[in-house]
Amino acid sequence: MQKTTFTKEQISELRANPYTEYVSEKTIRFTPMFKNEFWYLYTRGISPSKIFRQLGYNPETLGQYRISNFAYKLSRKMEERTNLSTTERERDLQSQVDALRFELDSLKKIIIREDIGRRKR
Repeated sequence: MQKTTFTKEQISELRANPYTEYVSEKTIRFTPMFKNEFWYLYTRGISPSKIFRQLGYNPETLGQYRISNFAYKLSRKMEERTNLSTTERERDLQSQVDALRFELDSLKKIIIREDIGRRKR
């Protein structure tokens, strides 16, 4: 499948939408606000075409290829963010585990010293 080019009228229509960041004959870019709104609705089970329509775009103007590709790319981007967050959380938890192990080892040494001190008396 190939992307269709936009006519001058379609470009004007797309520019009028506040969610359009940039548009040319071959390209359209959406604002971060659009991406957030899209993701919110998409994760609640609404189809990409319906979301575009709800947010003021004519799905026929954009074409199914662009809509599907946008949904796919945004899904991958959000997945990467989630994976990064998970990695950061794992690092944080590992730091906590290391700190607790150090504390436990310190307490064990104190107990051993006290036990040795009692035996000498």
